Amino acid sequence: MYVPVTIDSLPHKFVMQFDMGSDATMIYGNSIKPYLHKYDNLKSKLIKWTDGREYYKDLNFKIGNTSSTLRYVLHQKKAGNTISRSALSQEKEVLIGTIGADIIKNKILIIDYPNQRIGITDEITDEWKKGEQQTIRVKYGKIIFPLVINGQVVYVLFDTGSSIFALTTSADNAIPLKESGNIDSLKIYSWGQQYMVYGCNVKSDVKFGALTLPKMPLYYDKSGKNAATSKTLDIWGIAGNQYFVHNIVVIDMKNNTMTIK
Repeated sequence: MYVPVTIDSLPHKFVMQFDMGSDATMIYGNSIKPYLHKYDNLKSKLIKWTDGREYYKDLNFKIGNTSSTLRYVLHQKKAGNTISRSALSQEKEVLIGTIGADIIKNKILIIDYPNQRIGITDEITDEWKKGEQQTIRVKYGKIIFPLVINGQVVYVLFDTGSSIFALTTSADNAIPLKESGNIDSLKIYSWGQQYMVYGCNVKSDVKFGALTLPKMPLYYDKSGKNAATSKTLDIWGIAGNQYFVHNIVVIDMKNNTMTIK
């Protein structure tokens, strides 16, 4: 999922991955380099902490009509594609980084999947609150919501950066729910690492409150790749975009609710 953004009113077309599975917004070092050379105001915001990490201070992002200034934005020095200085004069969009969940702190996020629209706002009318609503948990800025699988309530991370999977978990969680053998296997890449995931059909419905979600394969890995994340966040698994492609999802970070319309 990608969104067009304006950064500090620079006269360029940028896009960023919209990834609510990340707690922090980040700029890709390789991609931003020519813009740092050209714009002294942007370069002056890049600071280095004592631990060696680099951040932008008070960087402004405009998504649609919504403008947000983030106190600190991570500079991922070796991330992204190298952009030539000649690209500065071109009209094409440049992938410049990742928008994380810090952009919606104390705000309301609306994702209109069918119409491919995203809105971030401070207030909504009652019409946007209608639908199946559940209370969410917020941990380290990340959105964690409940599902009911095989009669058991489990909590999953809402990860808009996971676009090809509806639901992923560990092998220990998945195997008892398998309807039969695996129906798929994929080698995937995540932040420079690769590992295998396996897909299976689930023998029970997956529900969000009273709403039965579409039948989708459950994917799992045997490597323990996500074990640390699951333990830190106290989650059963990760839910991506595929469950909601025909819905509008409203996440109210002020009142800790998630509504599916």
